[in-house]
Amino acid sequence: MRATGPGKSADAANALNIAEQSLDVRLIARLAQRYGRDAVINLEKLLSEKK
Repeated sequence: MRATGPGKSADAANALNIAEQSLDVRLIARLAQRYGRDAVINLEKLLSEKK
């Protein structure tokens, strides 16, 4: 999932909320690493907002 703007970040957050029960955080983190440091940081922010 790639969220490049404010609207996209909200979409990504909604998708994470919907998929919460079946979310494989380790897999998503590994995939985010392929997109670079910014993707990892954004994913960590999204996941921390869920807690």
